Amino acid sequence: MLKHLLIYATILCIGSPLLAQNQNVSPKVIAIQKRNYHLGTELALNLSYMPMDSFTNYFTIGASVTHYFSDYLGWEIINAGYANGTSTGLREYIVNNFNLEPTDYDVMEYYYTTNIVYTPFYTKNLVFGDKINYGDMSFVLGGGISKYTRLNNVNTIDTGILLRYAFNKYFSTRLDIRYFIYLNGDLKSNLAIALGLAYNFGTDSDSVAENVDE
Repeated sequence: MLKHLLIYATILCIGSPLLAQNQNVSPKVIAIQKRNYHLGTELALNLSYMPMDSFTNYFTIGASVTHYFSDYLGWEIINAGYANGTSTGLREYIVNNFNLEPTDYDVMEYYYTTNIVYTPFYTKNLVFGDKINYGDMSFVLGGGISKYTRLNNVNTIDTGILLRYAFNKYFSTRLDIRYFIYLNGDLKSNLAIALGLAYNFGTDSDSVAENVDE
């Protein structure tokens, strides 16, 4: 009898702390939050700077229209820009010092492209410790035409990254970084850094959600 009591006491002494420890362990919680906004058809206006041409730096004003089939995949139907070029001084240096006219000197007037937009990343950031900001990051790839004064229409490939910071589900600001490859050996590839304001017309699901909230 005493032997049995000792066995039971040993079990209680060992088992009770383990049981208490298991009861005090909180379950691991993983929160997956739905998007705060959904993209439908979007209109964007932007200003950009293109610094990599040897003879001309460009400031462009442009616009784009994008239709999103889902939160992840969209079609930038058109991305167009009008270019205002300023000389880097290289052409004048060559003409004045060597009395030569550069054979590859040309000036872009405008461009337009169409692209696939893939958006795998949805972001949520804390700004200044008290404001939550939503956004996303997209990758773009496509092609189009760049119009030059001498070479006329030049086939163009563009690819890049698009960073969005949403003010609300309709308005957002975008940082658009794209690399333009001109399919003509006389032209050097260029980089466009654009800052823009976009308006999202929303989706059918947004309208349904608003009606439910009312």
